[in-house]
Amino acid sequence: MPAAKSIENLKLHGTFRKDRHAQRPSRTGTLGKPSSWLDDTAKRWWLDHAAQLTSNGVGAGDVSLVESAATWYSIWRGTLSAIEAGDGEYRTWCRLSMAWKAFAAAAGKLGIGPADRSRIRSVGKSKTNLEKFLNNG
Repeated sequence: MPAAKSIENLKLHGTFRKDRHAQRPSRTGTLGKPSSWLDDTAKRWWLDHAAQLTSNGVGAGDVSLVESAATWYSIWRGTLSAIEAGDGEYRTWCRLSMAWKAFAAAAGKLGIGPADRSRIRSVGKSKTNLEKFLNNG
């Protein structure tokens, strides 16, 4: 079962209810600087997306997931560069596909894409008296 969303994240998505979520703890802190063991491509990805991640409600408790996304992005970029340089082996293409799938899964959990972070709520039309009568209410 995934961890409970923070109050900030619930408010961001419009799902916060004071009667249900008031006792939840707030975000534990900001994302901070990239980990020292990440390579240059992963650190650059981290720094490029830190502001967006923080606005999505990603905090200090999500560092391992951000590290994972940054690492998979770095692997994907390196593999793509190898393919562009002429390495067309089947296993290289498999690695590219695997890295992209893993990165996309981690990025989705972080709300990187618009579909991952926004909820579309349709506002129903009010029923006319005729519709209410025909539908028994």
